[in-house]
Amino acid sequence: KELVNTLVHLERERKLSANSVSGDQHTTALKQIDELKRKMAAGNAPTRALTPRPDWRKLNPFDRVTTDGKTVDLVNELCVELKVLKKKTGELKDMDARLAEARSLLDPEPEASDPYEGEFQATVPKPTTQDDGGPSGIEAVMPSLGSGPELPRYMRLAKNIPLRPLSKRTTELFLKEVWECKMTSDASRTIPYSLPEFLYQHLRIKHKGQQTHLAEFGYNFYAALQQYNYDADVDLFLKVLTGAITEHVRGDRIALTRSLTEIMEYADTSTEVGGEGTQPGFIRRERLVTALKDLFPTKTPAAMSAITRALEEDQPGEVVDYMKLFEDDEDMNQGDFVETVYDQHLAEIQEYVDGVSDAIRTAGERFARKNGRAGDDPMVCPLSVMRKAIVSYEPGKPEGDVDAYIARGARLGTVSEVCLQCQLGLETPVEEFISRMHTALVKRSDNYSLSAVHRWKTAKAGGGPNPRGAISQPGKPSFA
Repeated sequence: KELVNTLVHLERERKLSANSVSGDQHTTALKQIDELKRKMAAGNAPTRALTPRPDWRKLNPFDRVTTDGKTVDLVNELCVELKVLKKKTGELKDMDARLAEARSLLDPEPEASDPYEGEFQATVPKPTTQDDGGPSGIEAVMPSLGSGPELPRYMRLAKNIPLRPLSKRTTELFLKEVWECKMTSDASRTIPYSLPEFLYQHLRIKHKGQQTHLAEFGYNFYAALQQYNYDADVDLFLKVLTGAITEHVRGDRIALTRSLTEIMEYADTSTEVGGEGTQPGFIRRERLVTALKDLFPTKTPAAMSAITRALEEDQPGEVVDYMKLFEDDEDMNQGDFVETVYDQHLAEIQEYVDGVSDAIRTAGERFARKNGRAGDDPMVCPLSVMRKAIVSYEPGKPEGDVDAYIARGARLGTVSEVCLQCQLGLETPVEEFISRMHTALVKRSDNYSLSAVHRWKTAKAGGGPNPRGAISQPGKPSFA
């Protein structure tokens, strides 16, 4: 500051004395002024090297055309590029997820089994509720089992599943839809789909190939089957879906239902000459129980008592409106009578399957010990030995049924080969034989009696010991 003031003063003095001083003095004064200016420049000089201004145009990795605008414009361009990159990255991640999803679906459908291995209730949470019983508003999720080839394709999804409970009615309507569509599909295929395979194909069409939506519904439908498996129809579907029983059990249940309704119609004497005077469609309880005992000749007293108690629970009184026994309520629940008959039918088949399988294994082990082959793995046994085991487990079983089991288990071309192959001593692995035998229906031959239905029909037509006039009732239950 002092130098500036001095310089200003000297400049002013120079101008005042320009015409009144000698040349030497003037020259000396100019030198002093120049020296002061040099010192001022040196005092204002920076103490370090200057930082050059960045060339923002060199920071353009996308070779985009930029202007010579301000730095803020260049930064804005970079922000736009960053947003584009983020969007493209998200698209690539989505494509990668869809590719992984598609690869997981390339693996074929595995053997039908329980994907939770009996641990469903311990694995899947229940929807949370508030203190007043209403929904908490927090979405519950089911842990995903992954997307591996060991899972059915309708459950392959590598992320957790939103828990969206299905009502009992929705569940039953959907499984009925699946059965009906599968029957149509089976009629057009040389080799029908298994139930898990068809369920996947059906859901793929309904959800337009979107595996995420398909699997989310698949998980929630499976959860509903577990929740409502107290119902005979739901329980049957679940057991077929998980490979616990063959789909042919459903066909046998349809035949049982048909026989049940037919024998009730033949027992109806309401409009016959000399009949009981009841209204059409009604049967006196005592007569209905007699018909049921004829239809189920091998049931134990305890099983028959359970059926009659269920009948009394559904329709107390002396007469029974038998067609109402097959009606569903608004939630697709059947009455106690039908549920009891169906539950016993399924339990009897499962008991027979387990029993005849154990009988074949026991016979195979006995043969192995007797012939010094106890350590063989797999255990192999002659067809003749396994045939005797089946006959011993169910004496009186028709030979045609026995030979059908043998032909299926041994993969023979026709039933007529069974006798000769048994004589030739054909052997087959025991466990493979049992597994193949159970691919179709295996049951006690007289778990319900078609002969009884025929006897009541003959009597109804007047050709039997209890002649009755014929009557036909509309409104039979659906057998689809």
